[in-house]
Amino acid sequence: MALHLIQDVEAAGAELFTLLVSTTVRDSWPEIESDAPHLPSVLHAIHILLTRFNAVSSPSPRAKATLQSLNALKNGLTTPLNDDLFGEQQPAASVPSLWASRAFFSYAVSLQLVWRQVESSGGRRPVLPPPVFPEPETILLVHGLCAPNLNWYQKCLEALGILKTRLHYSNEPPNDICCAYLMEIFVAITHAAIVQLKRHPTERHAQVWRHVIGGLLPPLALFLGGSVPASNNDVLNVQDTVSSFIAFYEPVNDWMHLDAQIMAPSHAATLPDLMQDSFAAWLPGHSKKTTSIELENLHQYASTSVQSFRQIVHTSLLHNPSACGNLIERAVKEPCLQLVLAMELNHLLSEWTEFMSAEFMHMHAICYLLQSGAPQNLDMLCLYMGQQLLPHTLVHVLSHMDQSMWSHPDDALNLVILFVEYLSYYSKESGNPSKGAAYVFMRRRLSCFNSHALPEEYLTLLSRWCRCLVGSDDMSELLTASPPWLLFRLTPSIFKLLIEAFLYGFFDESTLLNAFAYFLRVPLRYNVPCAVNWLVRYTTMTLAKAQYDPKLWSLIFLLVRTLHMLFMSDACPPLIRSMLAGVVLPLLQNERLVLMTHTSNVNIPVFISTLQSYTDPHLPQSPWIVDVLMMCEDAKPWYSLVQRIGIITLQGLDTCIARQLLGVALQTRAEQVWTIKLLAAVFSLLHLNSKATKPLSLVRVILLQWDASSSKPEHIRNLGRILVLSVLLSKNLPASADALETVFGSLLTPSAEPLAHILRSET
Repeated sequence: MALHLIQDVEAAGAELFTLLVSTTVRDSWPEIESDAPHLPSVLHAIHILLTRFNAVSSPSPRAKATLQSLNALKNGLTTPLNDDLFGEQQPAASVPSLWASRAFFSYAVSLQLVWRQVESSGGRRPVLPPPVFPEPETILLVHGLCAPNLNWYQKCLEALGILKTRLHYSNEPPNDICCAYLMEIFVAITHAAIVQLKRHPTERHAQVWRHVIGGLLPPLALFLGGSVPASNNDVLNVQDTVSSFIAFYEPVNDWMHLDAQIMAPSHAATLPDLMQDSFAAWLPGHSKKTTSIELENLHQYASTSVQSFRQIVHTSLLHNPSACGNLIERAVKEPCLQLVLAMELNHLLSEWTEFMSAEFMHMHAICYLLQSGAPQNLDMLCLYMGQQLLPHTLVHVLSHMDQSMWSHPDDALNLVILFVEYLSYYSKESGNPSKGAAYVFMRRRLSCFNSHALPEEYLTLLSRWCRCLVGSDDMSELLTASPPWLLFRLTPSIFKLLIEAFLYGFFDESTLLNAFAYFLRVPLRYNVPCAVNWLVRYTTMTLAKAQYDPKLWSLIFLLVRTLHMLFMSDACPPLIRSMLAGVVLPLLQNERLVLMTHTSNVNIPVFISTLQSYTDPHLPQSPWIVDVLMMCEDAKPWYSLVQRIGIITLQGLDTCIARQLLGVALQTRAEQVWTIKLLAAVFSLLHLNSKATKPLSLVRVILLQWDASSSKPEHIRNLGRILVLSVLLSKNLPASADALETVFGSLLTPSAEPLAHILRSET
């Protein structure tokens, strides 16, 4: 009956047929007996229709939808007979027990036994057990723990979610599984730290890994240990697991030597001492097993020194922020104090956001405190607060400030705005317009306005600013008429108009440079980053044109002298130089510019050397996850896959890599266990970008690249096997309900029903 509806694919009956098939797919196919009398004739009729439709050279969208529905109907009728895709005899072979990951349990038990033997035998070192390599999901978890796009709560819940999945598929006592899991995390962090410090042997990178192992891990170990019950059958305990790892996991010595070489000038504590002190401050005694710990109350189980430090931070942030400078320095040196410091600051910022206000001088004191130690103190704080909280809170509060604060920007307001701009360079965040007008301070690439499209009032304002900067007009009235976010947006246009006026001969170069120098003064200083960004882009564009028009070199030298004047002036604060050094350096290192340096009246090599002495706000990252994953023997044949995963960790997911991951998933067979686990963990734990932090965020993009109607049943089973594992892992992660709904929402088409059936039946 339904097949008669599609004799004409352009008729309304074809649309009704598509709707009927879609409804059947949604409600699951009915069971079909293999000896159904009319089944052969129905399949023959479908075959004739498919042959006819496939012969159409350029089918319409409705014809394509009808063809897809017809294929789905054929698959629904034939798959139970031929491939048993939906039946119990051919399940999706998801092997959920893969998440049990038992290897580290034996290793942790052996290492702890070695440690206890040494303790009781007076120090004689016995034979160590062979090392075990971390599972893919643990390596991806460590990537998340080290990443600044997740906050402390998200990191803890993600770690707990993986632990819950392991507990579900393991037979060992929960506390033993937890200890083995912690050992595996320690091992993965050690490998990651060694790889990255070999690539980036800088004190800043070494300090970050100290923050992770000494600041993040001890309270996380307390939280995970308190989330599982103890029993009389327990073999392991958290304290002995930590001690045995520090004492007998041999790669720790490699990390220690690298760290000692890098940190030697700062006279920091040795890495083993730092780890011992940090875990001692957070883990309860041997006789005390803490259960049902809430993240908000975690500090209550720490040592008295940590609790008293928290109280001092709380009081100082509220009443005397300037005193927090020493507290931050202390937390950098003693990582066990970092969590309580970050959480107190987090609470303060949350209050500002909730009430959409803050006492300005209080906010200024906090910004001054943080910018004076940037970027090192931001590296520490963002491990716990995430990169987005601080800049977005400041922008939100600035946007709701009383308008009278903006009429004459003083030094304090300039510092706050400059710090917001600095945070945009640190985090590479571009700002969110929904946060308010002040979001513009986080934009790093502003262009000039099209003067023909500007309202008359803005054109008048631009002209008045240009006359004021090259003449003697009063600036105070202009400041009142130009709120900072508007003047910030107008700055590139002001610079361009002044340069054009100079080129037309309205004034000389000294007048032009004096006009630009006004921007280094307090009322206008916050506009310098915007101006420099535009100048660099304008100079780069002019350099490209100068290849065909040599007359432009005089303009290029003028622009270079302008940049030199802005940077090398005593009025330019170090915060601006640090913020913009990485923007200007690529321009100055242009080989064509270097060859012409003798005619620019600027000593470009000295200029470059000066800029190189400033620390880039953004911490350079390397895809350490590639090297760590490739340490496993099972990874050797999969180097290109692992490389693509490394690209995702740095740049996010694009459609090209999504198609490549899909191709690998469709071809991965049941016996390729390590690859199945890797892909399942990637689908669950990696994110599209720094803002998309839900689990399974990659899956929707990957499924959009899938042509389900042309997939073989074997390929559907391969993909289903991986997605089932991903879903099972994601069920215990934060925001899992929304993530699962999104995935199933991607499988509503008729041709995707076989995969949807696998996911429904297996999860």
